[in-house]
Amino acid sequence: MYLVDDRLNAFLPYLHIPIDNIILNGVKQQSNYLSLQKLVPTCRPWSKLDDYSTYMSCQSEWRNVFNQPLLNEFRLWNEWRAVKSNLK
Repeated sequence: MYLVDDRLNAFLPYLHIPIDNIILNGVKQQSNYLSLQKLVPTCRPWSKLDDYSTYMSCQSEWRNVFNQPLLNEFRLWNEWRAVKSNLK
């Protein structure tokens, strides 16, 4: 939605972030995201989550930390992916 039409930017605060291993591992390594780190042990990648309340807790906390969650996820995913690639 964000890429297709900028008139949809009003929806950005409500869009869910894709929770994957890059995001979970990145959060684990960042000391400035302590509230998100507390959720990492219970939050698995979204393709393996089977508990809706855990999923929503992760999404809600991401919203508490970032005012535009999806845009921050885009930025952080790219940063953390590059770090992971450089470690190989």
